Amino acid sequence: LEQIAARLGELEIYVECVQGLSSALSEEQGKLNSAGLLRLREWIRELESSARFQELAERLPELRKKTAGVTSISIGVNLDRQLRPFEATLLSINDQPYTGSSDNFLNRLFGKQEDRFQASQEYQGIARLHTVPAGLVDAIPQNYLAGDRSNPLIVPIFKDLDYILRRTVDPIARALKHFINVQSHFLSTLEFELSFFLAGARLVQQMRAAGLPMCRAEIAPISERVFAARDLYNLALALRLIGGQANLSEIVVTNDAVFDEDGRILILTGPNQGGKTTFTQAVGLAQALFQVGYYVPARQARLSPADNVLTLFPMEERPQENVGRLGEEARRISQIFKVATRYSLVLLNEAMTTTSPGESIYLARDILRALRLYGVRAIFVTHLHELAENIDSLHSSSTGDSKIASLVAGIAENPEETSADEPGKTTRRTFKIRPAPPMGVSFARDIARRHGISYEQLAEELKERGKNT
Repeated sequence: LEQIAARLGELEIYVECVQGLSSALSEEQGKLNSAGLLRLREWIRELESSARFQELAERLPELRKKTAGVTSISIGVNLDRQLRPFEATLLSINDQPYTGSSDNFLNRLFGKQEDRFQASQEYQGIARLHTVPAGLVDAIPQNYLAGDRSNPLIVPIFKDLDYILRRTVDPIARALKHFINVQSHFLSTLEFELSFFLAGARLVQQMRAAGLPMCRAEIAPISERVFAARDLYNLALALRLIGGQANLSEIVVTNDAVFDEDGRILILTGPNQGGKTTFTQAVGLAQALFQVGYYVPARQARLSPADNVLTLFPMEERPQENVGRLGEEARRISQIFKVATRYSLVLLNEAMTTTSPGESIYLARDILRALRLYGVRAIFVTHLHELAENIDSLHSSSTGDSKIASLVAGIAENPEETSADEPGKTTRRTFKIRPAPPMGVSFARDIARRHGISYEQLAEELKERGKNT
């Protein structure tokens, strides 16, 4: 019985899904360009127009109506002189469910019923309705009622019920045999694909509603090794902010990002907390979204596919592995170069900065020269401004067709914020990334002043302490 009901429900879902997909993919809903969706639409059309499907869709409501009419049963019980049940029979199978009593039990028992209990209360009990949770029903063994502890009246009643229900569903079972070859499992294979597609559509709607652009990137040949995005932003950052802000267009800073023949390896320098890591992540996320077929977080974009997106971001040192941070970075960079090709995108954030400045520059130069040799697209985030100042030297000491260029995380002066030693020279971060030579300093002095630890501020602190002693 349960198998017949389950099969009936499965076929109903099958018909509903096919008809729903047919409606959603129809020309009336808009023009489709996706080759996959066009093939799905054609297949759904053929299926929906088949004689077997049309017969199934026509007969299912009638079959369901037969099972829907079985919602409760009436049992008659005879009592002996001691008011003990000793006989029982199945009275009827009903199309309405019973409900419990909302009236006083004793009043109902002795006939003192209110006028409101008329024929409509035919299926209302004189006591409360006792419900067994579905989970407990499923857990009851099929042969439980046949056990020694079963009530001797319950067993034959349920046998009669089983017999009658089987007679009720036998016509349904015979009808379903006609559709035994209808296979609906293919719909489950579409579940992930459709969920993925709908999630991408919701992401576009969510970002645009928040005032941020999303675009369908133009696909450039892989041989061009190009990445060009206008008004690119970090999608992960936007998603973190979107909960508390209605409009992010004035909060999230966008930047242009270009990897092409004029510069495929970009050395990115600038102040601490100036947006370098955020920009680097934005590039990686855009490439990943592009390659799975999603819209990218930019106003306009033209991208070549990458065979790998390889990243190195700072990680905590793990003493238990007996390897320092420098050793761990070296190991990870070695793994990157084992798989990188000229069609790869490599993102290195603060690589080789855990040793002395001299050693860092030496190691970083070799990495940049190797990136050029491999021909990759890359961002190399660093505080080693000497690297960006000597790009010509890097070009002359290496081979390859990936040129190296310099990007700088921007700052602007705050004339209203002045100090005694540098009036009018306090800076603020703009989080704008632009092509430019390095500025020569990482603005550590600005950070020191913001936190009150510049030499002048500490000297003034000592002076004040002397006054108070």
